[in-house]
Amino acid sequence: MYIGGRASTCVNSITGAKIEGGIINTVLGGYGYSGTASTNSTYIGMSGGSVRAIYGGAGHSTTKGNRIINVTGGLINYSVLGGSDSFSSSATDDGVVQGSTLIYVGGSTTVGDGSTNELNGVESGSVFGAGGG
Repeated sequence: MYIGGRASTCVNSITGAKIEGGIINTVLGGYGYSGTASTNSTYIGMSGGSVRAIYGGAGHSTTKGNRIINVTGGLINYSVLGGSDSFSSSATDDGVVQGSTLIYVGGSTTVGDGSTNELNGVESGSVFGAGGG
């Protein structure tokens, strides 16, 4: 699930998603190539369901914008990361995070599925304000 945008039409906007149930592979929240850290914002709220991993950032590209991640229930199998997936980044796709990140994890949330596995260099059960990798 990709919440943020990449085109210039997404500048000066707030986008978001509220996850209340279901099964989702990966949630990507940030804005990619347009706007600035002060003009774009992304909100991810989760109160139920199962998600493999949450990235507040824009996949593995530069994230331009502020991110709020609020998780109060459900299962995150691996991790919650405020930034991008820097593990998959390259020289032209650097995973730099611009703007601020706020993460709240509480309530009946479970982060980590009890395994010792890693996803993209991040141990299951991790919560990072920055990106992974």
